[in-house]
Amino acid sequence: MYKILLFSFFISSTFLFGQDNAINKLSIDGGIGLNNSILHFSPGYSNSYFNPFNLNIGARKMFNNKFGAKIDLGYDYLSESGKSLKFNTHYVRASFQGVANLATILQFNTFTQKFGLLAHGGFGVSSLLAKNHQLIKQTDEMVHLIFGLTPQYKVNEKIALNIDISMIQNFKQHYTFDYHTLNPANSRRGSLANLTVGISYKIGPAERHYDWVFHEEIKDTVVDLKPIEDQVKVIEDGVKDDDKDGVLNLYDEEANTPEGSKVDTKGRKVIEEVVNNDDSTKVIKGNPVDVTKLGDNSTEVQSIKEVDGLFFTVQVGAYNHVVKVESHKKLKDVYQIKAPDGKTRYCTGVLATEKEMFKLLNQVRALGFSDAFPTAYYNGVRIPIYKARQLLRKNGNSILSPSIKK
Repeated sequence: MYKILLFSFFISSTFLFGQDNAINKLSIDGGIGLNNSILHFSPGYSNSYFNPFNLNIGARKMFNNKFGAKIDLGYDYLSESGKSLKFNTHYVRASFQGVANLATILQFNTFTQKFGLLAHGGFGVSSLLAKNHQLIKQTDEMVHLIFGLTPQYKVNEKIALNIDISMIQNFKQHYTFDYHTLNPANSRRGSLANLTVGISYKIGPAERHYDWVFHEEIKDTVVDLKPIEDQVKVIEDGVKDDDKDGVLNLYDEEANTPEGSKVDTKGRKVIEEVVNNDDSTKVIKGNPVDVTKLGDNSTEVQSIKEVDGLFFTVQVGAYNHVVKVESHKKLKDVYQIKAPDGKTRYCTGVLATEKEMFKLLNQVRALGFSDAFPTAYYNGVRIPIYKARQLLRKNGNSILSPSIKK
């Protein structure tokens, strides 16, 4: 039996011992106190309610501030009460138990920093013997379950006082606690209670032990903040208006507009041209056009309502008023139409297919008309491209404009 106890202690100790330097996990717990053997006894034998004595020592490891495990050895000396026949027996046990820190789980820190409470429970092996018994020389070997509560009082970071109350239930207990008779075959159990007062010593180089850490520690991690800082800088720069034109940098396509310039919603300088209409002077405004890229030749602007049938075209701009022809130099077949919103639209090209339209669109954008886009007209009315496609499928090329150059 002693070899079994030593072996179990060795294996459990190997499992328990291990430490880090952040928070202490290990402790040695020991106590001395009283016992009470509840059942069974032979007729005429009994045990006092508070029978000296009990000895308990163990090692404990907390895996975190809530849960841990421990191994402990216990010894109880059992003797008769005042009304019992004389006997004395020895009860030895080794137990492996789980531990729960109820002080952390129940948040004792909200009202105290000194008192703790541990709950423990597990299993083990035990032995009952009576060396001076004349008839029975062998030991009674058993297995047992154990559970209990251990209130603690913190003296300092290394030392705590405790009281432990434990209940032990033996199984396969062949003899009564007085060791004079056999237990009935159908009831080979025994119950024992321990009450001990002891001390707990916290092992480790750290300042604190998990018994008194009420909040789980958050380990330091290195976080690279540079990508976030870069994104924040982009946002900060984007919401500025460096050229003071009323358009945020984030949306400003023309970053260095001269102060006082009138700009559109994209921060681009608006062209202002003066034209004469019925002997009165008007200021017209439109999107900027880089006329230096368009050459010197002028193109006559025609009304798009004069073009019959269906055709594809490219719109190069829409202005509040009629603009000078010089703004569309080098664009062939320039057409205009007065829109319902009061603006004048300008288009170029009268084309039979979408392929030709998109080819022209790329050429026009390369000339500086960055806002140009494809569209279609049918008898002078603008229609969506998908509508033009449907009309062609239904009616064929017969509805194409006669103005289309074959």
